[in-house]
Amino acid sequence: MGYTRPAWNGRVRIGTCLAILNQKLIAHICKEQAEIDKLKAWGQEAYNQNTEVRAHYILDRYAQYLVETDSPEYLKNLLAIRNSFKQLGPDVGPYG
Repeated sequence: MGYTRPAWNGRVRIGTCLAILNQKLIAHICKEQAEIDKLKAWGQEAYNQNTEVRAHYILDRYAQYLVETDSPEYLKNLLAIRNSFKQLGPDVGPYG
């Protein structure tokens, strides 16, 4: 919750958004609906507070991924990204 406290002057980094997305995926695997709902809200808030404007291979579709975490299409897309990560150019991430 550190990034939600304005007095703490924290920045929401892409890594924070990705960590929340990964935790949400694990919650889906474990069928923990309360956690899924909480992480979806946290992920949306983190995404809204992230100020990175450069293209990013996952963040560019982050809002969609938050909604479609349990979709087979989503999982296939993430697998394709992970399998081709080494071929990604420096202009599409990753950034901190």
